[in-house]
Amino acid sequence: MGEGVAVGIASTGDAIGPVRSARRLFRLADAAQYRAKALRAEHPVVAGLEAPDDPVIQLADSPPTPPDPERRTLRGRRP
Repeated sequence: MGEGVAVGIASTGDAIGPVRSARRLFRLADAAQYRAKALRAEHPVVAGLEAPDDPVIQLADSPPTPPDPERRTLRGRRP
């Protein structure tokens, strides 16, 4: 009860724009999974289904956020 699985999917068959590397496809699937978690979606979230302003694509294509200097790291190492 209260537990589930968040599923994010990216496919070259959907309106996700150019896919020039596997990295972009993985970023899209990862962003779709984060969106599924945030929405507590009861169904898979697919990158590109909400085109043209798909929030999953915007998240995947946004620049990475810099690491938080206050965040603890494993074994005291910093990235």
